[in-house]
Amino acid sequence: MAVVGTLVTVALSNDPPPPSAENIEVAGLQTFEDLSADHVDTAVAYEQSPPVGGDHASAWLNCGTYSEPVPGENAVHALEHGAVWMTLRPDQGLGGGYPESG
Repeated sequence: MAVVGTLVTVALSNDPPPPSAENIEVAGLQTFEDLSADHVDTAVAYEQSPPVGGDHASAWLNCGTYSEPVPGENAVHALEHGAVWMTLRPDQGLGGGYPESG
């Protein structure tokens, strides 16, 4: 037991703690602040593609897989509730964009 305890202690003392979240750098990471969050009944011209926030529809988009483009206004509402949205245009591969909303 003493040997196992010593090995665990040595292993833990030699293992550095993970970096805190604010010290982790992610290449290409962008953040967006001060976006509105109003429910609207009209199409929204988002500044980012795919949209990352802002005014949006009052109905969210159900989480799932879609084979056709989805309304950005509904997807942004889902983001408001904590959903994660990944977009892909198969014709453009992983570097593709998102069709403009509205």
